[in-house]
Amino acid sequence: MSIIASKSSAAQAPSSIPHTGNLSARMTVYNHAKHLARRTGILEPRRVDRALGILMSPGRRDAKAAEYGTSFWECYCPDSRYRRQGVCKHRLSLLVQAQADAIMDDFRNGFGMAY
Repeated sequence: MSIIASKSSAAQAPSSIPHTGNLSARMTVYNHAKHLARRTGILEPRRVDRALGILMSPGRRDAKAAEYGTSFWECYCPDSRYRRQGVCKHRLSLLVQAQADAIMDDFRNGFGMAY
């Protein structure tokens, strides 16, 4: 599964995205996002760091997602309303978690390899 999923698959509520206990998968995706931020300028490195902070405390992530109506496609936090472009830390934390979950699903399913 890619970070950029179809809108129909992203319609689920943020709290329905499980908080996996696998720190390695989350850190892998975080490091990739940080590298992307530094190389391309698409994301701000500080925003990626803040998203990791939210991601590491699932209760906080779920509370803020509910407060701001955060989904993969929109967030009504002050930062999103002010900037009106880019990805806020709340959306980024959901995207990183979804990608980490996809990595773990691939790992559990043997990366589609037949043994």
